[in-house]
Amino acid sequence: MSKRLFEFLCELQLRYGQRIVLEHDFFGDYGDVLIDSFHAYPDIGFVLDTARLDIARRAFQGFDPYPFLDRMASRIYLVHYSNVLYEKDKFTHHLPVLPEHDHDPNYGEACAYLQYVAARNSRFHVTFEHNASLITRQQLL
Repeated sequence: MSKRLFEFLCELQLRYGQRIVLEHDFFGDYGDVLIDSFHAYPDIGFVLDTARLDIARRAFQGFDPYPFLDRMASRIYLVHYSNVLYEKDKFTHHLPVLPEHDHDPNYGEACAYLQYVAARNSRFHVTFEHNASLITRQQLL
């Protein structure tokens, strides 16, 4: 089914001259299918969401984002860049990434993911996918 989907998306992309990119959500036991599909169809761009990636790291035991990033780095077209704050019974996502988040276990590893990808791929775009109202104006500046 993935092969048919990617072939159809490639056809649409050619027909309409519109770049098609796909954003991930957690893929469970289908990580290899996802990775293989993007490598088999390099015309389809991959969108990495740093907050979703970190949530998957914490929610699904055994998922390590770094081997996934090693395999997907060359296929990343766009990064949705934001962080996550983990509290006792909830999390807040779409936080702007701040230097004070680094190495604080209450926050995701958004900056580390971006640096990791940048060391392996120099040709991707970044969208700041954050809610600026979650921090002060001074922090945002």
